[in-house]
Amino acid sequence: MQNLHSDILNSISTNGCCSNAFLSAVISVCMEELDEHKLVIGCPIFLYDKFCSTLKNFYPDLSIRFGRGGIAIQGQNLIQMLSELDIAYFNNGKLEFSNPCNETMLASECCRVTYLKGVFLCVGKTYYNNDTSGKTQGYSVEFVFKDYQLADDVKALTKFLGINLKSVKRGNNVVLYSKDSSVLVEFLVRIGAMDE
Repeated sequence: MQNLHSDILNSISTNGCCSNAFLSAVISVCMEELDEHKLVIGCPIFLYDKFCSTLKNFYPDLSIRFGRGGIAIQGQNLIQMLSELDIAYFNNGKLEFSNPCNETMLASECCRVTYLKGVFLCVGKTYYNNDTSGKTQGYSVEFVFKDYQLADDVKALTKFLGINLKSVKRGNNVVLYSKDSSVLVEFLVRIGAMDE
């Protein structure tokens, strides 16, 4: 489990449809600020290089800046990118959000898996599940979302792929989780991070 994030990150293809699924996952999960001129995402630092190089490969005219708030993205093609990634679009000057977990964006198996890889890298973690006496019960997995609808969509996507996660509200967040080690193993196998 030690190099799990780097193994998953290295397994993500930055070509074709899968690159769009990766960009869509990172933006939809990590979006901090959005208007017609600027998008700010607060993704984990270890994703910066892969995210920015993938974004620049497909949208070379966009400006990318790094700051305390995360990655700020600007440029004339910002709205086009948001629309193509099924994140958001502007309708008569009004911002409307799309559903990145849709059948168009995630039409193929490889895109569904890549999207889940991106989501896990942004808001997922594994940990030891201890009982009240401190005895290890095995590994658990969880995803923590700020957006309730996105959490529901990701839960439906994992279920479609045969991975059943529970959900619970924790403060202002929604947590998808499983304390069953076999579910974690199934998830890691499904996304190609572990051999069967």
